[in-house]
Amino acid sequence: FERLFNNSVNWLIYQPTAFIKDWPPSYDAAMIIIPTVKEQPGNIYYLNYGLKRNQAPVTFFVDPILAKQNPGLVKSISKKGNIGAIVDIGFLESPEDTINKLFSKEVQISTLKYAADTLGKVAGKTVKALMPLNGYYDDNTLQSMSQLNYEFLVTDSLTDRSVPEIRIRNNKPIMIITKTARDDYEVVRNYGLVNTEYQRYTYEEDVDRVLFEGGLYVFKVHTEYQLQPQYSSVIKDVINYARSKKMWITSLRELQSWWIHRLGVEVRYEVRSKRRIAVELNNPRDEKAYDLIIQVNFNKRVRNVSVSSDIINTKIPKYKLDSDSKTIYFYLDKMEPHETRSLLIDFDNVDS
Repeated sequence: FERLFNNSVNWLIYQPTAFIKDWPPSYDAAMIIIPTVKEQPGNIYYLNYGLKRNQAPVTFFVDPILAKQNPGLVKSISKKGNIGAIVDIGFLESPEDTINKLFSKEVQISTLKYAADTLGKVAGKTVKALMPLNGYYDDNTLQSMSQLNYEFLVTDSLTDRSVPEIRIRNNKPIMIITKTARDDYEVVRNYGLVNTEYQRYTYEEDVDRVLFEGGLYVFKVHTEYQLQPQYSSVIKDVINYARSKKMWITSLRELQSWWIHRLGVEVRYEVRSKRRIAVELNNPRDEKAYDLIIQVNFNKRVRNVSVSSDIINTKIPKYKLDSDSKTIYFYLDKMEPHETRSLLIDFDNVDS
């Protein structure tokens, strides 16, 4: 939060900002596909319309009771992706609800354990992802997840974040993914859109918005709505549209690996003069860091940019000044464990 606050203040007062780009090189945003098996479970097979053979594996979310009733279906889809659990952990009307309550920690642990055990036996896979049935969660949920080795929480809660968040409980990271776009409950059920062209336009509007924000598009589809045979072709269209817009189509596991990897490298910067900025890159982890892009915004137009270091033998990464002459990108192919690079960016001001 401190880095976000400092960058925001500096941007407002036209001071430089610096940060690591959220997504791998060549991508401006990301998408995960979240198929949810509820009513009309057989419709899940229509998801094949939208997925290529080399597509990142999806995580199918299934109610454990439905899984016991449809073991053949769950075993079949588990060959094409991972299995997540839809679990009732209580009901809240809204975050401000003071009448209803989520279940106690003891009850949540019991229900999460039952879901993981049931789905694991049917699918033959370890369950690592949770979707609260009614959207909301609390700290008891996170504590229960860490105790039972769940790693992902996919929730319909609305926040001001369009990117994932990592929370640590009992020294275990839990990735929280909140709602970032309209799903088929809104598009098909609430809006009543039965024309596939209108459905596609609505999803693509959200793709464009998430791209503008540089966030994560959570493409959540249900067997009783978008996965109906007459609507399922829209899924392929939306995925292809996102891919054409330089969205990274990824899985929960790949997303987790990248996000933790990205958070491991630290960026510090300091204005030394009107024509010099010092940037320090640090990899404090015991692992190498690969393929990161560091973005430094001058918040003014500059020219004649050069990059050097005041420390001998420092490797200068490749860099490029953006076409607007206000931003420089550093392309960091690799950083060794515990490596630090100190860079000096010198430039002339265009408007001086």
